[in-house]
Amino acid sequence: MMRLAGVLAAAMLSGTVWGQDQAASEPPPAAATPPTVEAIIDRYVEATGGREAWASLRSLRGLGRLEVIGAGLTGNVAVFQTRSGFRRSVDVAAGGSQITLRRGDQAWAVRPDGTVSELAGDELRRLMRDGGFNPLLDPTALYSSMSLAGVEDVEGAQAWKVICIPNDAQGASDVRYFDIESGLQVKVVETGEGKAAAFPTEMYMSDYRQVGPVRIAVDSTVAIGRNRIRIVMDAMQANVEIPACLFDPPTGPVQAAPLPDPKETLEAFMKVDLDRLSQGETQRWLARLTDARKAIDDASPNASEMNTALRQFQIDCATHLREITSGGE
Repeated sequence: MMRLAGVLAAAMLSGTVWGQDQAASEPPPAAATPPTVEAIIDRYVEATGGREAWASLRSLRGLGRLEVIGAGLTGNVAVFQTRSGFRRSVDVAAGGSQITLRRGDQAWAVRPDGTVSELAGDELRRLMRDGGFNPLLDPTALYSSMSLAGVEDVEGAQAWKVICIPNDAQGASDVRYFDIESGLQVKVVETGEGKAAAFPTEMYMSDYRQVGPVRIAVDSTVAIGRNRIRIVMDAMQANVEIPACLFDPPTGPVQAAPLPDPKETLEAFMKVDLDRLSQGETQRWLARLTDARKAIDDASPNASEMNTALRQFQIDCATHLREITSGGE
């Protein structure tokens, strides 16, 4: 069930865009040179409603169903989302109910047996980036680089391939595919950093529908390895009142998120452009570096050097944070 929840999280947090539309925007005129990444993103944003429409979105509420393809398992999904909170409950036949919660910059998973675990790493990153509903409204706040890598076939149609490197996880990548004809996002491949790199998540999206001021894809298929899950959101509403209590932290005993690997954390931070990190990203890196120091094995032959390097990076983050909050003075 935890594996299933991870797949579902990836599906629902690929940018609040779960698909492809049959009548989005007119394809761009043929050109001798490919478009810029910025032009591809701008066209996608316009095809889903435009920046003003996304800015007016305050909440989303959805009910849907899921199928674990080839396993004979089906279930129901309920999603509640605001800019500061997220709640998803998944009920699978004979599997009980599993809940994922986010409030502010903290998130938890509640298993069917009531066990609670705090989320961190890639899972938390996915939840945090969706605070604005559509992360591609301001991609530079999330990605240190975005590059066009040509054209690939996605489900029988040609799509621009854009490689995105997250600001706070330089060893990770999000590869986004945009249908050349419609301009809409049709596929996302998310690859984590460190050990998570061995388990990339592929998401195929289809069927955009008008939901309040924006257009959202309501049909997606998610694949990790041989596991494939289809999620269809049958009913969605925008800008409805959602009780804040739905995002309250779980009351059961919480298992703390596992401490990050010190070496992986050190290598990941060395690839970060600190000057480009936002306040929130810097705070998360500061917490991650702190946890990495706690995880150092004192018996390790390079424990002292590792601790010194991580401590210096903590100082660098703290200095950058003060500069941001003081306006650079």
